[in-house]
Amino acid sequence: MKKLVLIFLICYMNTFAQNSTSFLKDELGVNFIGTSLKNNQRAFIILNVHYEKRTPILRDKLGLGLNFINVKSKFNSENEIAMGVILNYHLLKNDKFDPYFGVNPVYSKKDIGGLEQLENFHLKYQAGLKYLFTKNLGISGELSNYRFNGGLIPSDGKKLQGGGVHPTIGILARF
Repeated sequence: MKKLVLIFLICYMNTFAQNSTSFLKDELGVNFIGTSLKNNQRAFIILNVHYEKRTPILRDKLGLGLNFINVKSKFNSENEIAMGVILNYHLLKNDKFDPYFGVNPVYSKKDIGGLEQLENFHLKYQAGLKYLFTKNLGISGELSNYRFNGGLIPSDGKKLQGGGVHPTIGILARF
């Protein structure tokens, strides 16, 4: 089923990504390969679906958008889902090469094996690079703090503790 959804997304992105040429286009991306840089946390499956639009604010370098993140543990039944707003600053005005960094206020819900559910509001920080190998299709890579314990407004009263830096790679389309 996951392969079928991925094939559909690639076909969808390729179909609707044929007409526009400027870097000020809409972007739809799926980062689907992710891990952790901490040795004891390398067993996560990270899915990050994001939509972003460059705005004329800050000389066409501010990107605004939305994203959905799902992080699953391979070792236990821990599952975290987050949704939020993307605020990215793009370093270059380039149609092929696009380095950026940003912040993403997100609401997350973490299910720990059906025993406990935690809800949090926190900030996700990201730095990444997008490279388009055709006019509208490319790859993206991102370093981010996808996982959290606690939060800015934690439901369990615990203080914010980052879950480490997680690199992800994926595909994107501009349309």
